[in-house]
Amino acid sequence: GGIQLVMSYTLTSVSPYAEGKRRMAHCCVMKDSNIILLGGYMESESGQFQFLAPFWQENAPVYHSRMELYQYNTTTDKWRLLETGGCTDSPHFSGGCAAVVGDALYTLCGFNDDRTNSVYKLDFQTMEWDYVQTDPHSELPSKRDKFCAWVFEKRIFVFGGFGPPDKMKADFVCMDEYSGWNNSVHVFDTETNKWSELITQGRRPCPRAAHAGTTYRNKGYVFGGRLQDRRMNDLHCLDLEMGTWSGQLACWLCA
Repeated sequence: GGIQLVMSYTLTSVSPYAEGKRRMAHCCVMKDSNIILLGGYMESESGQFQFLAPFWQENAPVYHSRMELYQYNTTTDKWRLLETGGCTDSPHFSGGCAAVVGDALYTLCGFNDDRTNSVYKLDFQTMEWDYVQTDPHSELPSKRDKFCAWVFEKRIFVFGGFGPPDKMKADFVCMDEYSGWNNSVHVFDTETNKWSELITQGRRPCPRAAHAGTTYRNKGYVFGGRLQDRRMNDLHCLDLEMGTWSGQLACWLCA
């Protein structure tokens, strides 16, 4: 009985373009058969990392710009740099999420000198960035980073993350008076540029940040994350059509 899972890995050579751009807290998305990498940060040359240090301070981290995209072609096993133009406001991008909808790449929220809830859009036809003016009647998510995102029917769902307390209908756990963890679900409609907070049904996951998520059909899955000093390994699923949480899913390991 049980299922035997066999996995193999191939070490892919890396071009000098990618080798010189070490990073963490970045984003990867798929566009056709290509992996697109953008954003993130790394320690200063001295190796001393200070997360909230301003850019001009010695040993401050180096934040990578969303204006530079790195494309990995899964057919040719080669990297190349994609240069972009357009809106250059707040170019540094870390700890946010990126999503491909149609022929556009969106970046949402994240850390850019400070936490933000801004949305930027890259048109793959023109390779030009635009700052997205959201609908004035939107229910904006709080400024946050370390969340996850799901894409379904031209809408981008964002769940959880870390940032300041704000008016939301979900739960919030404070770290201090300025920041904490949440479990809200906000939806960005790419056709109307409008944010709304999704009022979900069922038992929702506790607030968290630094979790991972993925989409399968009409389901958004979230695994793990951090809340205060806890590191979690629970798995939850949100029905993106019905807005209903599964509750914690039982995970069975096949022998």
